This record gives sequence, structure tokens and C-alpha cells, in this order.
Amino acid sequence: MTLATLIRKGALTDFATATPATFATEQGTAGASVARVATAAVANLPSKETASVRQWRICYPNVRGMDVLFTPAATRAQVADLYLGAAIEPIPDTAARMATEAEAAELRALIGAILADELGADRSEALAVALADPVEALLAFGTLAPFALKGAE
Repeated sequence: MTLATLIRKGALTDFATATPATFATEQGTAGASVARVATAAVANLPSKETASVRQWRICYPNVRGMDVLFTPAATRAQVADLYLGAAIEPIPDTAARMATEAEAAELRALIGAILADELGADRSEALAVALADPVEALLAFGTLAPFALKGAE
């Protein structure tokens, strides 16, 4: 099990350190090592420090981790500035499907009702984010709607 998996499952309640294994015996010359091949394979990937990612896992000691969505995408440095002292890890974007017409209409209605007092630009931004992941947005806004609309009465 990887360290990332343990963090996602909430199994780690404190900071952890990962130390790569080092061979203690001399190996024969049987070709390129895995380390050299792996290094060559990832040499052209963007730096983990400068890559912009939309979703981040934020973990504080003794607190269950939380996933945070950034729009626009944020770099590790930007996230670290917002969550001082937290362990942060990017969560790869999953392929999201487009919202159906019915989902888009429901999201427009929910966002219009919940954010009625907000500026049009704020409602438009919320709708754009919601349409990017309609399943999660419907769950979130559907859960929020009874509380938000009750407070508006």
C-alpha cells in the first residue's frame, strides 16, 4: 500500500517520512537498472512544485484529510500558502463527463436560488465549476439547498 493510499484512507494521523530502499549488496552488470529507466521515463514531466492541479488532499496531524477543489488550478506553493503546516498531495483529475441538459438545468436553478444575492459573475463561475463535475455538484448543491433556502426565508 502506498503512502498516498494510507493518507486518503485516513490511516495516518501524523506526518510520515518515506525512505527509498538502497541495495546493500553489489549487483552484477545485467543491463540498465530500474532506477535509470524510471528516471529517464519521468524526466520530461512537469515539476511537482510548479504543476497546477485542481484537486488537492490537505492533511493536518490528528485530523482526517480533506479534498479541496481549486478553480483555477493551483500549484503546490499556492496550496501550501493557504494551508500552513499541512501535508498536501495533488489528486489527479479524473475524466469527467459533460452535464446532461437536465443536469445543467437543475444546476442553474440550484445555483440561482442558493446564490441569489451574489454577483452575476460569481454565479457564472459557480455554474462553470459545477458543470465541470455535474455529479458531485448536484450532490453538493442539493445538500446545501435546504439549508441555504431556509436561511433566506
